Amino acid sequence: MQPDVFRSELGPGERIIWTGAPDRSVRFASGDLVAVPFSLLWAGFVSFALLQALKDWGSGAGSGFGLVFLIPFVLIGAYITVGRFIARDIWKRRTQYAVTNHRILTLSTWPRRVTQSMRLQDIPSIEVSSTSGPTGTITFSSTGHGQRLDWGQRLSSQAFSPWSAWSGGVVAFVDIPEARDLSRKIERLRSEGDAGWTA
Repeated sequence: MQPDVFRSELGPGERIIWTGAPDRSVRFASGDLVAVPFSLLWAGFVSFALLQALKDWGSGAGSGFGLVFLIPFVLIGAYITVGRFIARDIWKRRTQYAVTNHRILTLSTWPRRVTQSMRLQDIPSIEVSSTSGPTGTITFSSTGHGQRLDWGQRLSSQAFSPWSAWSGGVVAFVDIPEARDLSRKIERLRSEGDAGWTA
């Protein structure tokens, strides 16, 4: 990963010591435990309603209004069953992470450019979560009210709005290879400075 995209974000005396990006091979998030059954239920209901509306319209028993009324629900169903995975992949392609000697930074350019950063000494805690293997998500911050996003908030945001999955004051490196090893290095960097990173 090229660090050039972060050059304009650096302050005096600040230098980049690590860069990375989300692992695009990770297709599912923990939020999909809820989202997949819900999306299938939604798609089934909308498909049944659409077929019924088409049948009524074809037989002359109904007007075209029912079909028009169902269009938004069809579009929503298309997004939550298929489109959100495409959106998540695009978001991952356009997202990069960096660790400097002073801060951690995240930069995403889709659907709009958003940069988040946190000074190493201001990180309240570092939490690593993973479903399997060495790839995981490192969460660095808590919400603006001093509370972490609860389980339901995190599941729903990850599932349906991947580009804002860690909004609300939360800074995170999502789906990072060797996440636990990286988190330990950042912990040492916080406490020991540059020497801790290479230890």
